[in-house]
Amino acid sequence: MKRTAAWVCVLLTILISATKTIHGQGNLGAITGTVADSSGAAVPDLPLTITNVETGVKWPATTSSAGYYRVAVPPGTYRLEAQKQGFKTEVVDQILVPVAQVVTVDVTLQVGSQSEEVEVASATPLLTPSTAEVSSSVSPQEFETLPIEVGDGGRQLQTFIFTSLPGTAGGTFSGSINGGQLFSHEILIDGVTIGRYDLSGGSLDEFSPGTDSIGEFKVQTSNYSAEFGETGVGIANFSYKSGTNDFRGSF
Repeated sequence: MKRTAAWVCVLLTILISATKTIHGQGNLGAITGTVADSSGAAVPDLPLTITNVETGVKWPATTSSAGYYRVAVPPGTYRLEAQKQGFKTEVVDQILVPVAQVVTVDVTLQVGSQSEEVEVASATPLLTPSTAEVSSSVSPQEFETLPIEVGDGGRQLQTFIFTSLPGTAGGTFSGSINGGQLFSHEILIDGVTIGRYDLSGGSLDEFSPGTDSIGEFKVQTSNYSAEFGETGVGIANFSYKSGTNDFRGSF
């Protein structure tokens, strides 16, 4: 009997930990794509290195048997490097990954010496073929330069969303996405649910973080991933600014 109870406790701990991990991934984006040689043949089992250019943190990856790779990363700017014997080192720089967005970066290796390097700058895609999600994202540059309404003693994040982005209506206390009920959308900050549950979610209000602490955000309106399972209306997905190797601040 004691052994059964112990196993139940272990299973509950695993389930709780897994649930926390899933919720914590809500703001993560991803870099995905295929690696091929100049003839178009897939390059399997190829080690890749993905580096955040602001922090220097690295994410290793390996292509599958079909030359496919996918790496989940926090929002930021990245550099991808691919090396293989008999081919030039391929580098893709300035890969911008917005909050909760999948970015496709396909790589083509050129025959040559590994000491030779081919470097290209990633262009921001107009479409995201890796997902069917419909959403509106605001980059850090847009967030810093666009006017944000001041109300109740501070600059309000949700007021900005619900008065400027398509498919939304409302304000800081209550808002509607795609014509849904008030207080029915999900609010995430770095993947953590922060909506007021006494109102069934959908209100930041007194829990609102300072606008200077937010790096970027995205309003996901439809066809979003199954990991966002606590709403059928939409998601206001915020991401805090992360530290970098350079000093910065505001006053």
